Amino acid sequence: MIKAEIESSVTLGNLSQWFGVCYKCHHALPPLDVTATPYFELGAIECVGCHGKVDLWECVKSSVGDDYPPEWGLHSLGANLNIFPFEVRPGQVVTVDLTQHGIPANAILLYSSYQSDDVSSIPRLIELYSKHLAYEPSRQAVYCMPVQGRSMEPGPGRATICWIERATDSQASLRLANAFRDVAAHDLEGAVVEAFSGFEIALFTFLSRYLERTCTSTTFRRALEGRLSAYAMMELLPEICEEHKLPSPPKAVTTTLHGLRQCRNNLLHKGRGQAVTASLVGEFLSAALVGVAFIRYVEQRAV
Repeated sequence: MIKAEIESSVTLGNLSQWFGVCYKCHHALPPLDVTATPYFELGAIECVGCHGKVDLWECVKSSVGDDYPPEWGLHSLGANLNIFPFEVRPGQVVTVDLTQHGIPANAILLYSSYQSDDVSSIPRLIELYSKHLAYEPSRQAVYCMPVQGRSMEPGPGRATICWIERATDSQASLRLANAFRDVAAHDLEGAVVEAFSGFEIALFTFLSRYLERTCTSTTFRRALEGRLSAYAMMELLPEICEEHKLPSPPKAVTTTLHGLRQCRNNLLHKGRGQAVTASLVGEFLSAALVGVAFIRYVEQRAV
C-alpha cells in the first residue's frame, strides 16, 4: 500500500512536496528550491522536524537507496503527492477528475494508487484505449471490483497521486521531467540518459551565457564553446566559483554526476554498461537535480 508505506516511514507534516528525508528523525525536508542555498553555502541544512543539522545529499541518498518499485522514490525527489478521498462503488466504474483535487490539467502523472477503506471492493485503474486518455488528469477511470459476499453499497476510499509540473521554462527542465517519467515507466536506462542531458544542457547554457558576458572575442568564444566536452565543463565550474568567491559544488554530488556521465556514455556508445538498478538511478537523478540547482545558484551570483 503506497499510502501506508509513506506514512509509516516518513513524517510529512504539512508538506505535499519534499526533497529528501532526515536520516535522524525521518521527517521529510522542504523542496530543493528552499534548501539549496543554505546547503551550498553552509554544507548542511536544519531539519524541520528535529532541528538538527543534516547533510542534504545524505538525506536524499537515504530516501532513494532501496530497490523498491522505482516510482515510489520520486516523491522524495520533489514530485508532488496528493492524497484525497473518493467514493468507492462496488461493481461500477468511477471517473475521478484529478483537477478537482489540486492537480493541474497539464500535469505529468507518475503513478496513481486507489484504495478502499474497507474490503467491499478492490479499486483498479482502467487502462483506456489511449495512454493519453489514461494519464489525462480529468479522465481517470477506476473499476471497483466487488469482493464476493461483501456489501455492494458505496463506501469510502483514498487516492494517492504522484505528479510533476509539465516543464515549459527550459530544455533542461524538460529533460529532467522526462527522467521522472522514465523512472515511473521503469525505463531506467532512459532515465539515465535524460537525467544527464538535463544537467548537461543547464551547464552548457550557463557557460555560454557566462562566456558571452566575460569574453569580448566572438571568435574565441565560439571556438571555446565548440571544444567544451561535458567533462571539461564540469571541471570548469569550480574554477568559476573560485573566481567569484562562491562555494564549490558539493564533492559527493560531483562524484555522482561523473558516474552518471560515464553511465550515460556507456549506454549511448556501447549499448550497455554497468547494471542500472532503481537505487542507482535514484542517486543519479538526485545528483542531476542538485547539480542543476547549483548551476542556477552560481548563475544568479556570478556577475
